[in-house]
Amino acid sequence: MKVGDKLWFVPGYRKAGAGYVTVEKVGRLYLTLSNRLRADKHTLYTDYSSRCYLSKEEHDNEVAFRVALSAFRQRVSDLSEHSTDMACLKAANEALDAFGKAISSVKVDR
Repeated sequence: MKVGDKLWFVPGYRKAGAGYVTVEKVGRLYLTLSNRLRADKHTLYTDYSSRCYLSKEEHDNEVAFRVALSAFRQRVSDLSEHSTDMACLKAANEALDAFGKAISSVKVDR
């Protein structure tokens, strides 16, 4: 990270107000931003539960991931003993095992 870099800023306390900010100073632990907040150099979290991302696309991808994960968890929790059978559970477990093997071979930065 260097002075002049742009980061996508998302306020933690409200949805409105997101936008690009500029890094004005790079310190040992913190970045000083053009909106006068400082962000942790490694996590990019600011005071007041706000967060910066390297780009708007990175933020949008994280939001899409969280929505998809929430929907998946809801579908799993909606399963009941009466609406499924052992064959269905075995197939779902096999699919999750295959997914786990596939994802473990891909490096994901989180």
